Amino acid sequence: MSKAVATDIHAGPWRIRKLQLNSTRRTLFMLTGKRVLILENVPLIAVDIESVMADLGAVEIMTLSDGDTEALSNTKIGAHDLAVIDLQSPAESSQKVLIQTQRSGIPVIFLTTEPGRPEDLEYSGLSTVVQKPFTHDQLRSAIAAVMN
Repeated sequence: MSKAVATDIHAGPWRIRKLQLNSTRRTLFMLTGKRVLILENVPLIAVDIESVMADLGAVEIMTLSDGDTEALSNTKIGAHDLAVIDLQSPAESSQKVLIQTQRSGIPVIFLTTEPGRPEDLEYSGLSTVVQKPFTHDQLRSAIAAVMN
């Protein structure tokens, strides 16, 4: 059982409570002020990921699917702090995102229906793989692994 430590931050008339779990040493607001790029083809899963990112404090969440090739080509991927990529996305979309995230050094969470890390996944940056279906806690743990 982990204990939560609360820290009150006073900013003018506002009081913000920041919780930190002692056992995992990660805050519940680990994405505060961060920009997240999501490449996911299943709308329901994309909305679920967006809600987790928003709950963790992300200020900008851009979600793309395989039909968003124009939006993808106009997106500055290097401007994001985290990418969540469905490995079942069309090769052209996911390959472009992979190349740009690796160039920019952006941490990546790969989503897959296959167990384990795919053997053909060549990504030298900070990353982790989450198997679908996943829980919010599994996604939060993956975020903590790549963001800390």
